[in-house]
Amino acid sequence: MVLSTGARANGACSSAPALEIALKVAFLIPRVLLAGGIFIVLEHALGLSEEHGYEVTIVQTHDDPVEHHYPSLGALELTTVDEVSGRSFDLAVATWWDTVYRLPRVDARGYAHFVQSLEDRFYEAHETGSRLRAGAVQALPLPRIVSAGWLERYFEALLPASPVYCVRSGVDKSVFASPAPKVTPRNGPLRIVVEGPPDVWFKAVPEAVEAVERMSEPRHLTLVSGPSEFPPELAALADDVAGGLSHAEMARLLGETHVLLKLSRVEGMAGPPLEAFHMGATAVLTPMTGHDEYAQHGYNSLIVGYDDPFGATRALDLLSRNRDLLHALRVNAHRTASEWPDWPTSTRVMADALEQISARHTGLVDATRQLILETDVATGADLGSEELRRERDALRATLDLILGSRGWRALELLRRLLGR
Repeated sequence: MVLSTGARANGACSSAPALEIALKVAFLIPRVLLAGGIFIVLEHALGLSEEHGYEVTIVQTHDDPVEHHYPSLGALELTTVDEVSGRSFDLAVATWWDTVYRLPRVDARGYAHFVQSLEDRFYEAHETGSRLRAGAVQALPLPRIVSAGWLERYFEALLPASPVYCVRSGVDKSVFASPAPKVTPRNGPLRIVVEGPPDVWFKAVPEAVEAVERMSEPRHLTLVSGPSEFPPELAALADDVAGGLSHAEMARLLGETHVLLKLSRVEGMAGPPLEAFHMGATAVLTPMTGHDEYAQHGYNSLIVGYDDPFGATRALDLLSRNRDLLHALRVNAHRTASEWPDWPTSTRVMADALEQISARHTGLVDATRQLILETDVATGADLGSEELRRERDALRATLDLILGSRGWRALELLRRLLGR
């Protein structure tokens, strides 16, 4: 069962009818940080509280002090797992893989998992413990809310009996708002933005900078980072470097940009190219998961291969030379953005999903709690002994079977393993 925001695009979410029930919901997040997936959770939480009458509590699961400096969050209650002991909720919603393991500590009529990516992919090969634990939560029979059509299809195939609701994240159209692009100048450098943390391997920011550096046509490169600063040798290749931009500042920068270059290897559904579309820029990007929600090669963007290090350079040089193509992509990108949902629309669909989960899928909370606890023990134990290493290898084999067969037989094997 699925819900959708806006019209369905190639690979996007499908749709289902809505209910109207105000709920008491706890969202579990690692820590308060207005960046990436946590920002999306908090944006939904604010909308549910202010526009739908929900009683929303943000439960921080890490041991950091619960504090924030964001006035916009004043309407939300921020607390910890320990501090909600003795309280009860209609739903407790995990929002990151390790918050799933904290769900049993929250008293609720039902549990759910808000998934914005397959988070085991964020870890490199040597990070076996985190990869195992992040992958294991995907096999738990939880109702899921996902942010992109590819995740909807993945979980429908993996766990056909567990409900999946698709809610695409909104865009703040009061901030990311621009008129249709004016005629693109025939001369002058191609204005390019590369954004993202340079020290996160799957964002491929250094590779993006190198692609711009190899260009033969005139270009102007702006680097935008979040908490991580660019190394001096990387910053030296840019014309401008900016960090810690607000959404309004990022919107202004994108409004002066021709192309956002994003060569990520792993994403759930990358927001920056879509924000660039709203501001009249096009994008050159890899076929990262989630790109098909909005990007169409040759219509509103150019898509280049992962294993073609010079492909991005050729695409950028093409756009710098062919200003008619650049303008057509920009106009179509802006048209695509106009059909994308804003935050109130997106959060209304999130409310529909939560209400349907509460009405239809809250009967097995005790069994779910036990299965989460057993998965936590099985994947989080000290793997120093030979016996425990064998247990780990058996669990990995079972998870491989789950991902290969995508059926209930594999899930039953996991249950048996965890029950030993």
